[in-house]
Amino acid sequence: MGLFSILKDKAGQGPDHSELAELDDHSVASRAKSEFAPKRQAHFTEAPIYRPANDSPKIAALYKAGPSKSFTANTTALSHLHLAAESSDSTIGAQITPEDVEYTSNAQFQNRVELYRGSISTVYKALCSTSKDTVIIKAYEKAKMKTKNFLRMEREIKLMRCLVGEGLAQLYGVFEDQTHKTLVMEYCKGGDLFKLLLLKGGSLDEHWVCIEIIVPLLRVLVLMHEQHILHRDIKPENIFLTGKHKLKLGDLGLAIRSNEELPFTRSGTLDYMAPEVMSLLLDMRSHGGDMLYKELVTEGMAMMQVLANPTADIQEGPKVTKAELKARGVRPYDEKVDVWATGILAYELVVGRPPFEVNDEVQTATMIMFSNNISYPPKHSALWADFVKVALEKKPHIRPTALQMLDHPW
Repeated sequence: MGLFSILKDKAGQGPDHSELAELDDHSVASRAKSEFAPKRQAHFTEAPIYRPANDSPKIAALYKAGPSKSFTANTTALSHLHLAAESSDSTIGAQITPEDVEYTSNAQFQNRVELYRGSISTVYKALCSTSKDTVIIKAYEKAKMKTKNFLRMEREIKLMRCLVGEGLAQLYGVFEDQTHKTLVMEYCKGGDLFKLLLLKGGSLDEHWVCIEIIVPLLRVLVLMHEQHILHRDIKPENIFLTGKHKLKLGDLGLAIRSNEELPFTRSGTLDYMAPEVMSLLLDMRSHGGDMLYKELVTEGMAMMQVLANPTADIQEGPKVTKAELKARGVRPYDEKVDVWATGILAYELVVGRPPFEVNDEVQTATMIMFSNNISYPPKHSALWADFVKVALEKKPHIRPTALQMLDHPW
């Protein structure tokens, strides 16, 4: 069955989001983020914050356009997508929306509830006393921040300000005092996908995942990639649902604009990292992902490659050049890492676990780089399995773009 024909047949058969009320706003288990640290929490950020979102313009016109029969980019439908931030459903009928407020101090917020406390920042849910809307507050404690933390925070703010509209969690404002720099963001009433996975026993309906998650996510990625912005931490914890259950991509803590700064660090969540992010030094084209995991472990080749980090002593930034990286034998990666992560997401949401998940982080990294042994349960469609296989092409120069993935027949 084609992707868009499912819309009518499967209407109303997705998860019952009313159950989300059973969990509090930040009950999501934090899944490691670091180079071989607990696997579901991303490198360079402290934890998946409960990032907000609002209800934005409908994308029904894009659904009606349908995919082309060939596996090529469908630019016609995308050309009709115009992004504009709109207020959340909680602001309907209000004279002032969260976007209208000029945020200057903590005195503007009431009923503050702490959702998460990290090493350099704390995340709260609060009520804006001016607009009467619930918002998310992320307060960075400046005394605890190093130079690299400030640089990453400013990058996050800059990218959030330029990414405005459909499918993206919005930044309402930023203010600063002597001790903190604070971001005010949209509140996501529907929670995140990891919370939904917990409620649904670990997996979701394949057709619902396709229509409500993967297609909208790819459309957001197309728009980000057109601006040379890589998200680098796509996973269930960073995908949110509005009060009307529409997708919002959040947490730009690892995002980077590749035409301003070369992306070359092992940034992201291990289970979702692309082979080129894990390898850095290794030329994947010389192996093609055809070697068996057990052979690599026996030779010790994979372990040596995984443990090596040729960029441990340098930070991403506008001053780092391709020549400097080439001298280290390192190649920057590109937006295809988000396509890989989308394939991992499509697998985990349907099956209930990432395809390369094992107990040992180094083994997971080795399998990401070299193993093609992925199990596709027969109860799921062949088109879904093919979508995942195409997205998980280990050679980034062969892996399709987000725009091309939108035309996959799944």
